[in-house]
Amino acid sequence: MKNVFLFLIAIFVSTLFISATADAGPVRVRGYYKQNGTYVAPHTRTAPDGVKWNNKSAW
Repeated sequence: MKNVFLFLIAIFVSTLFISATADAGPVRVRGYYKQNGTYVAPHTRTAPDGVKWNNKSAW
């Protein structure tokens, strides 16, 4: 019984993780000027989701 309960919890947690990251595609960022006058060129980045290890910068 305990194994079934743990299995169901694992399925539930993995479903939440998959649904939370399903639409986390790339986000386009327009070019802009910083306060110090530096121009930042247009680029793409990962969608913000609060998880540090799954962003492009962590690869």
